[in-house]
Amino acid sequence: MLHLAHWAPKSGGGPHLERIYVNSTELSGKVFLSHRGPRVVINCEDDADVQFVLSAIEAEFGVRIADADAWPRLMQLCAAAPKKRGGAARAAPSGRGAPATGNGFGVQASRELDFTTSYVVPKSEVVIEIDHREPEEFDRIWSTVPNVTVERKHLPLGDFVLNRQAIYVERKRAPEDFEASVIDEDKRLFSQVERMSFIPDAIAFVIIEGDVFGQSKRMTHPAIHGAISYLSVIKGVSVINTVDLESTAYLILKLLVHSAFGLGYQLALRGLKPAAMLDAKRFVLEGLPSVGPGLAQALLERFGSVRGVMNATREQLLQVPGCGPKTADRILALIA
Repeated sequence: MLHLAHWAPKSGGGPHLERIYVNSTELSGKVFLSHRGPRVVINCEDDADVQFVLSAIEAEFGVRIADADAWPRLMQLCAAAPKKRGGAARAAPSGRGAPATGNGFGVQASRELDFTTSYVVPKSEVVIEIDHREPEEFDRIWSTVPNVTVERKHLPLGDFVLNRQAIYVERKRAPEDFEASVIDEDKRLFSQVERMSFIPDAIAFVIIEGDVFGQSKRMTHPAIHGAISYLSVIKGVSVINTVDLESTAYLILKLLVHSAFGLGYQLALRGLKPAAMLDAKRFVLEGLPSVGPGLAQALLERFGSVRGVMNATREQLLQVPGCGPKTADRILALIA
């Protein structure tokens, strides 16, 4: 079964940047559709995914990618999909202002955020262990995701255990739960984190759910920063802020999928590739160690092409202004 989800930049960039993400357990990596005028393009790294998407979209939706009206028909399918949870039409919970407000982590506390779990589908069976005291809303959200099994139990440590003890997650609601766990006499958050640190090969996370700075009652902002700094720098725990329970559920699922299957596609290490040939040559050479824009230009002027630079000897490289012995050795070590 395919899930189609439309995405477009909020401002700028033009319509050519909008995408339709394709999600399915049958796909080997990240796949999205884009368009140039009427032409629809499948963006992925696996040729098998291209063939699967072509046939699946035609079989499930009756749309042929090659047709001139394919893009508007796909857009109609996205618009006709059931409204995802977290849409702006849902009323804001009590204690939260209607306007979107930034918090100390830079997260927008807005009901317009859409944390639909249909974007995160595990390739095979995964398990989320959840403490029996956590809200049952988590079970309801994750029950809609294929290949996810939720096991509710008494957890001696953490509120969630992912990928069979690879990841431990402690969830603290802001402000009351987080502040109490930091400043009450038992200081239970620090005790919990200390116990997590003893688990071999496990990664520990603390999720602070809600606007911890904007709604703080018992702690000053410097005190909050101090607690976060201690957890992160001294105890080595990743501290992440989420907007609400729904975004926490989305994040936990994302952590689980990345832990079990990796990113799922090759991450581009360099962006904004130039179209002009001369700029493209400099772009390639700037990827060499210790080579900046000035040296890249000097190398091109000396050797005339990228191939010429790659075929140069150490002595020839040293003749280029700005290319010292260490840089020459690093270049040769890379291209050897």
